Amino acid sequence: MKIKGRGTPPSLRLSVPDEAVKKSQSGADRPTADGWQHLWLRTELKAAAKPKYLAVWMQGPGTVWVDELSLRTASAP
Repeated sequence: MKIKGRGTPPSLRLSVPDEAVKKSQSGADRPTADGWQHLWLRTELKAAAKPKYLAVWMQGPGTVWVDELSLRTASAP
């Protein structure tokens, strides 16, 4: 994502039932020289659950560009 006119970056939100979540962790990599920044969210489930949505959440004025928003299923090795 890339932002303009915002002091606070947006966050990622994943909607799954609370009782299905074992742990959740999010973060952001350093912005590149041209201002793009990789946001990530990892959620480990303790029960099978189907996500309702994945969203970029922001409040207040400013501009946010998002490229390649995706949801992937990964299994532990």
